[in-house]
Amino acid sequence: WAPDQYVVSFGGAGVRITEYLYAGDDDEYVEVTNTGAQPVDLSGWSLDDESGMAGVFDLSPFGTLQPGESAIVAEADAAAFQSDWALSGVKIIGGNSVAKIGSNDAIYLFDGAGVVQDRLAFGADDYPGSVDADGTSASPCTQALGLDDPYLWTLAADGDAHGSWTSSSGDLGNPGTWVGVDCPGLGVEYCTSSVNSTGMAARLTVSGSLTIEDDDLTFLAQPLPSNQFGYLLMSDAQAHVPGFGGSQGVLCLGSPIHRFVTQAQSTGAGDFLQIAVDLGNLPDEVTVNPGESWNFQLWYRDQNPSATSNTTSALNLTFE
Repeated sequence: WAPDQYVVSFGGAGVRITEYLYAGDDDEYVEVTNTGAQPVDLSGWSLDDESGMAGVFDLSPFGTLQPGESAIVAEADAAAFQSDWALSGVKIIGGNSVAKIGSNDAIYLFDGAGVVQDRLAFGADDYPGSVDADGTSASPCTQALGLDDPYLWTLAADGDAHGSWTSSSGDLGNPGTWVGVDCPGLGVEYCTSSVNSTGMAARLTVSGSLTIEDDDLTFLAQPLPSNQFGYLLMSDAQAHVPGFGGSQGVLCLGSPIHRFVTQAQSTGAGDFLQIAVDLGNLPDEVTVNPGESWNFQLWYRDQNPSATSNTTSALNLTFE
């Protein structure tokens, strides 16, 4: 029997799971952060482990999370946790004994209506090669927020880009603060584009392998406007054409341009698009060979403020 697979992506904007430690001298904890631009009232919100039941651990005492603010659910008493980590001004709810996480588990975050707003399944046994957050916390890189991908989470290191430190009990992490760190990616990013209606310029990153026979490439474009369509472009040539065809973006690919129109999709309520590319079935019957360099970019619709289009940054990939 093949295992069941549960795949939901929520994107980076909103209240998101931003750190966890499932075992340590300070006991386990889960951090949530408001990564959006507006305050969020957590009245009625809740947390659970892999059983995925709304209402198990009430987050209402957190009240309103301001943009960029983090809060902690701890197994330990809140005052003890605060003391061990030398925290000040951080919202902490202690005494979590009903939504405890283990070495191979999941974290569910529910809003006041019982709708899943974020989920992370994790564990080095269930996901070989992923991190084991025992005594050292795990955090996602910025583009991994809300993607439910444990392979994009990394362990804390003393003085790392997340600002991690060691608690008085000897655990390592960065509870109560969220610092965005870009995900490492394949290829060379070039030709940044224009700010879209999210207030930011969208980037294109890719994960997987540049070895053709592996056929393992997944592109991620973020942040994008919600409920807008987009699709991937590729070319073996580069260019720089601002405002092409009335777009607000910059076309970074030269002619001929090949369009992944059969994989066009909408962002829906999210702020990203993920596109897995089949290297054996490229548009216009293009064939990619070892040693060749190809350029990729995502084109998408926008309302900024009227109907328009825009582009992400571009990526140059050299295949093996």
